[in-house]
Amino acid sequence: MLCVAATGCAHNPFAFLQRKAEPPVRIAASRTVGGFGNAFGNALDVEAATGHHVQSVLFERTLGDPLINRDIWSRDAAALPVQTRVLLEENGLRVAVVGGNLPTEFLRMLESGDGAVSPQAHTFGTRTDVVVPTVGPVEKCRFCVRADLVGTTETKSLDALHGGFSIQPRLADDGRVTLRVEPQVQHGERQDYIRPAADATGFTLQSELPQERYASLGFDVTLDPGDYLVIGWPAADEGDSRTLGAALFCVDAKGEPRQRVLVLRAGFRGEVVPAKPGAGRAIAAHVGR
Repeated sequence: MLCVAATGCAHNPFAFLQRKAEPPVRIAASRTVGGFGNAFGNALDVEAATGHHVQSVLFERTLGDPLINRDIWSRDAAALPVQTRVLLEENGLRVAVVGGNLPTEFLRMLESGDGAVSPQAHTFGTRTDVVVPTVGPVEKCRFCVRADLVGTTETKSLDALHGGFSIQPRLADDGRVTLRVEPQVQHGERQDYIRPAADATGFTLQSELPQERYASLGFDVTLDPGDYLVIGWPAADEGDSRTLGAALFCVDAKGEPRQRVLVLRAGFRGEVVPAKPGAGRAIAAHVGR
């Protein structure tokens, strides 16, 4: 069953997960090679704050498009543990890091913004993570999940599904940025939950959508300035949509199946304190380098 994408893609369906609402950082459309270019649109101005920045954009094309279904993945593989990579593949997910001298077609896609959906840019002040949506709402969605390599595959049938990835940045010792990425979904109708208050003085009643987090499918990737983390789904010839990857990246537009891919870039603005005393002066890293 092909998943159905809704209108209004710029809305973040997981906003309630953020412990404190914070406006996203606004990043200018880059005019340099290696930037997101027009993928973010010309209306975004620079209002960069100190700390981590994560930029994201979805690209949507016809099912089986050569670039996002094949060419992106043929060059730069992310340095993931073998077991993690195999488990992701079992769930229809694949990960690549594209950097350096970018492939021509990939660069053209970034600079032209052709097929760009829901561009976003986030800062991390008091929050530690943000959920980047990739699909939803999907009225009815059926897919399979395999939580570990020795376990069995579980079939999920969920209504009103929103899918995406939790992104948690942290600074590496050398000044690069490491992203912790975990897939997760929300579904069904809102339910009331008792949660600790923000000031830790009591509890509050919050209305939330049920969620499922797939921590065992999470992974860590360290990015250099100018690197792009790409997450997607390998569309089979028959358009198989039974995996979690298909649920997160296969959509339907006017009765035709479409394929999406998520592109992320991370940066840090401010001083980077050396990990060890005497390791040298603090260095400055800036988003968009």
